[in-house]
Amino acid sequence: MLSSNITFTQTTFAHEAMLEEQHNVHSELFDQLAQTIRSNQWIWFTSQSIRPSLQQLSASNIPVNQVIQLKASAHLTEFEVARKAIKSGNASALVVSKQISKLEQNILRDLSDEIGCQLFFIDSAKSFYH
Repeated sequence: MLSSNITFTQTTFAHEAMLEEQHNVHSELFDQLAQTIRSNQWIWFTSQSIRPSLQQLSASNIPVNQVIQLKASAHLTEFEVARKAIKSGNASALVVSKQISKLEQNILRDLSDEIGCQLFFIDSAKSFYH
């Protein structure tokens, strides 16, 4: 029974370390997002990326009323949703998951540079925010 407790403790520590690492990465993301806010512009998160908490937004001084999580589309891929969001010109920043292909990421980067929208690719971490 002692070995079971040791294994459980090691697993718990590993999980806590992973959560702490993701928190640090996301803290940096939110700090960068706070710098991109422009009046009358939005920060958009695709549904496949993270869902920010009110605490995370507040801690980085991001106005909650300027943040939108885009709804998943039944007909469009995440890439297509992101492309449409960038082309709208209404977002100062867009957060997209790394689940899309490298080619699609490059297309979105080029488009975001052209439009003037900051683009962030992150690992999906839905289970930590829902």
